[in-house]
Amino acid sequence: MKIDNYPSDITETLNVVKQSAFSVDDLFMLEKHLVAEGRNSELPIIYQTWIDNHASSPSLALAYFNYACLDLTNFARAEVLLHKALELYPKFFQAHINLGNCLKRQNRVDEAMVYWRAALQNPAIRLPKNKAVQITALNNLGQALQNNFDYHEASVFFNASLALDQNQKDLKDLVSSLVLGRQMMRYVKAAIMLR
Repeated sequence: MKIDNYPSDITETLNVVKQSAFSVDDLFMLEKHLVAEGRNSELPIIYQTWIDNHASSPSLALAYFNYACLDLTNFARAEVLLHKALELYPKFFQAHINLGNCLKRQNRVDEAMVYWRAALQNPAIRLPKNKAVQITALNNLGQALQNNFDYHEASVFFNASLALDQNQKDLKDLVSSLVLGRQMMRYVKAAIMLR
């Protein structure tokens, strides 16, 4: 549905969004337009209206995903929306990563790691166009494992990330320190055992 002039009134906008011919692509274009106009606060009701009126759309998972991304600091809403996106499209690796990030921000790191691992299991994440997303998932897992003192597995994920992009200087330094840290822990354990 091509719209040359978007309505300036929220009620009129919602009436347009409810129309069956208003596709998810139209929704994304409307979002872009509203953001440019500074009407961001209208986006949640617009997304919810589109979802309510397009429940049989094959693009419903995308709408849930974008709706969740409007404000990832609203963890409860983002978590519910990302779960709905994954129910509709379980191979949606971007939703797995964002859900993992949302859970991490709620200090639910073990749950987050499950979603990051699921994203990495999807072969599509290894396509060249998805390299940045793959690096994000690898680094998120590495960081979580490092924080859980699993330095060996953390370094496996960090090294896989570096294999994709060697220009991550901070990550190179971190991997070097993990290697030194593991060596130091071996010396400490050996010293304790000798006592």
